[in-house]
Formats: sequence, structure tokens, C-alpha cells
Amino acid sequence: MPPDLQSPIKLAILDDYQGVASKHFDSLKSNFEITTFPDTLPPYNDPSTSEDVKNQLVERLKPFTPLRNLGLSSPVRREKPKRGPDSTTQHTIALILGIARNTAWDDKVVKEGGWQTTLATGLSGKTLGTVGLGRLGTSVAKIMHLAFGMKIIAWSSKLTQEAADQQARDNGLATEDEDGEKVFRVVSKDELFSTADVVSVHLVLGDRSRGIIGEKDLDLMKKTALFVNTSRGPLVQQDALLSALQKGKIRGQRWMCLIWNLCQKIVSGEA
Repeated sequence: MPPDLQSPIKLAILDDYQGVASKHFDSLKSNFEITTFPDTLPPYNDPSTSEDVKNQLVERLKPFTPLRNLGLSSPVRREKPKRGPDSTTQHTIALILGIARNTAWDDKVVKEGGWQTTLATGLSGKTLGTVGLGRLGTSVAKIMHLAFGMKIIAWSSKLTQEAADQQARDNGLATEDEDGEKVFRVVSKDELFSTADVVSVHLVLGDRSRGIIGEKDLDLMKKTALFVNTSRGPLVQQDALLSALQKGKIRGQRWMCLIWNLCQKIVSGEA
């Protein structure tokens, strides 16, 4: 039987746990049957769910076209140009400042009747190493350079100094400072991890980038260095990261996207 073309198209809004998405779809209600799901799918996210069951869940959703993120072509780009990275940029900088200034820990200690636990870390003149210098990496680097006077070094597998210079120009920055040093200086992976005071990860997760940060890289970091990953958790080898935390090889770390097994170890106190 041919499909009933008069029936409304079904639209599912997933993961709207903050209740902020529905209003943006009001104009579609005349042509779409809209259902909002405020919670994630427990069968998929539960650690006891096998890969086979997960695959079955995905098969039930087909046919579909997966999108890593929403493109900003057409009217959206004209109305709000280059606003995509803002939220993640702000979150990344908040995490960096939170670790450097001991904000969360000192807040907890003071609320329990104590006082500050240690001296905070100043960022002026320190080095930010960004793993990836796309829109997000550049956005974070620009703010940390202009607002806090940090030196910027960058690495990714195909990043060239010419491309980094172009990113600087595209974002209203000079390519060199008054001392003739590159504003966004491309370095080797080893140099980035061994010299950066803050390492911030901004890569897309794929087959080539999965586990791209491992034990060797983390071992190179200064014990005073901070590590922030607001990209995907599996970019970092979780066992290597857990080992680095347990051994105190790096001073502080924050993530936005964690690997589930690592989350469990952190919550249980193993990390």
C-alpha cells in the first residue's frame, strides 16, 4: 500500500532535557507531528547494553542521514554568522579558568568551613597548546591570547604554519607579534605537550583521530600543566589518562565529553 501523503511527517526532538528546543519548532506544527523526548535512550547509553542491541536500535531508526552537527548555510548563516562555536568556546574557557583558579575545589572547601587549599595559577605569559586549530581551537586561542596574554602554540596532523597564519588573519589578528614571534605558532606534537601550560583539545573524532592522545603525550606534560578536552572523549586513550591522573603527572583536567568507563572510575573514586 502506498504511503498516505496526507499524513503529517513525524518529527522527534531528542534529548531536550532543558526544555529549550520545542519553541523553535512551533512554526512546523501545521505540517509535522512533533514529539519531544526530554530524556536520552537508556537502552543505548546503559553500560550493560551490548553492541548488538545498540546496532538494532540504530537500525530501527533507518532510513536517516546522520549529521555530526548542523550546517549554517542558507538563511541561518546570514542572520547569525559565525556563532556556532560560541557556546563551546565559552565552556572551554570556563573550564580552563576553573582549574587554574581552583574555583570548584576552593568553593567546596570554604562551604565546609575551610579556606583556600593552594595558590591559583596565573595565565598571563603562559603557553596555551591547542590540539587542532579549526574554528573552535582558533576561537579559544584568540580569546586566551587577547584577554590573558597567553602564547599560542598549535598542532594537528596536517596543520601548516601558513594555515595557522591565515586563521589569525581571518580572526582579526596579526600573524606575528612585536617581537616577530608567530601569534599562532605551529609546533610538533611532542613540543606542544612538553611545553604547554594548558593543553586544550579541539579535534573531530574519526577513525584516524580516535586515541590520538596517548600515554606518551601525557607523559610529556609538565606536572603543573592543565588538560582540557571539550571535544570527544575517545580522542584520548582513557587508560593512559586515568594512569596520568592517578600518578599525579598532570595538575588538573576537565572534560565535556567523557568515555563511560572512565566516568564510572571517577565517580567510584578510582581516578
